[in-house]
Parts: sequence; structure tokens; C-alpha cells
Amino acid sequence: MSPSIGLMAVRRDELFCRIAIRQGVLNKEEAISLLRQYRSEAGRGMEFGEFLAREGAIDTGLAAQIDSAIDRREGTEVIDTRRRLPSSGGNRGAGARRPGVGRGRRKSTSASLAANPMQATIYIGSGVVALILLIFLAFQFQKSRQFEDSSDENTSTTVSSTTPKEVAEKAGTATPPPPVWSEEELRRMNSEIDMLISDVTKTAIEGRFAAGIADLKRKKEKLGGDLIPAEMRERFDREIQMLQQTIDEVYLEHLEKLRKARSENKEEKVLDILDTIENSCGAAYRERAEKDSS
Repeated sequence: MSPSIGLMAVRRDELFCRIAIRQGVLNKEEAISLLRQYRSEAGRGMEFGEFLAREGAIDTGLAAQIDSAIDRREGTEVIDTRRRLPSSGGNRGAGARRPGVGRGRRKSTSASLAANPMQATIYIGSGVVALILLIFLAFQFQKSRQFEDSSDENTSTTVSSTTPKEVAEKAGTATPPPPVWSEEELRRMNSEIDMLISDVTKTAIEGRFAAGIADLKRKKEKLGGDLIPAEMRERFDREIQMLQQTIDEVYLEHLEKLRKARSENKEEKVLDILDTIENSCGAAYRERAEKDSS
């Protein structure tokens, strides 16, 4: 082995140690100890990085990156330390290799970035631009979703403010789809129903049950008929049913009185009872009473 080749090999090993120490992979004491051990075993034809990887002192990939960085830093001849001494002890000759001939250079993205700060800066800048673009797209997507939600809300308000009859006419169907009621509209409708039931109760006290049923039916139709919420429909139906039962009971009671008055030929009393039946139960019940009592 010529002195120049030996000097180049030693310098490469030491340079490898300096880079490993600077990267925090080895400390100074470990590097010296491993370097001594490597030089004592150099006849086995192993690179320093491969030796460190075999000893578990450094990762194989990182060793390759440091070797690649040293190759670029040397920029001239690359010495393969595995051929400094023949593995069999014979002298097969050693000499400096021609530039460009020797161990294949390991290309690694991490090593390339470490050796080229400008390239690393470009990569980082590109990543930042991509992140900003992603945030912008996410913002635009969220904004479009909010616009769609706002449009749906406006559409729901328009539908709820349209009467069921208008909905049926526009749809051209006999059974229009149920409207969408807002919370405010539901509260207003329940309030109107409460006021109406209170008025109907007063009317019932006066004995005008048929008028109460007519008021309930008109209000139910005005609010939406069978398209109103089920709870409201049940309230209307329950009140109408109670009044109808009262009408039937009142009619039977007055029918007995009417029959008795007719049997006694008290025409004036007959007319009074018929007027009472009409006022309490409705005109249809008056006609029915005239037939039932004759």
C-alpha cells in the first residue's frame, strides 16, 4: 500500500467519525474506540460505515448517507478501503483509482438535502405553498357548504310560509307534501288553538255547540287541515268529538220534550224547542227533530 493511498483512507475514516460526531450519532470516545478497532480489522475488506453498522453503532442507511456526503465533499478520488489490504494476505497491488472509477455512489434524498441547503429550502417552500393551498381549498369548501345550508334554510322558510292549498296547486297533486313548520310557526299555531278552545268553551256554556264545532273546523282548515302536525290534529279532533257527544245528548233530551209538546198540541212550545235544537245542535238537527217527533 503506497503512503498516499493510506493517508487518503485514514483521512476518510476520520472524516466519517467527525460527521458522525457532529450528527450526534457517536461521541468522541466511541468514535476513537471504533476507529481503532476498525483499523485493527481493516484486512477484512470492509468499509468504515459498514463496520459501524455491523457493530450496531450506526444505522446502515445513515452510514450510506455519510459515505455519499464524503464522496461529494472529496470531489476527486474515492478510496475503497476494503482493498487497502488483500483479504488473503497476498499483495495484489494498490493504487489510486482514476477519477470517476470506483465504488458506486449511493443516492439518498436525505443526504442530498443535507449537502444542498438550497434544494432543501426549495422543498420546504413548496411544502408551505402546498399547505397554504390546501387550507384555502378547505376554506372555500366550507364557505360553499355554508351557502348551501343558507339556501336550504331560505327554501324551507318559503315552503313553510306557503299555504297547503297553494302547495297542492303548484305540485298539481291531490295530496301535497307536508309543509315544513318552523319552531316559531308551531308556537304561534299552538297559541291560536289555545285561544280558540277558550272561545269555544264560552260558546258551549251558552249552549251553542254547533257553532263551536264550526269554528274549530274553520281554524283547522286555515292552519293546514290534515297537513298540520299530528299533535295539533288530535287537539282539534278531540274538541270536536267532545262537542259532538254533547250535541247528541242535548238533541235526545230536547227530542223527548218536543214529542211531549206535540202530543199536548202546544205549538208555541214546539217552535221554541225546535229553535233551541237549531241554536244548540245546528239546522240539520232541527230538520231531523221535525221528522223524529212527527
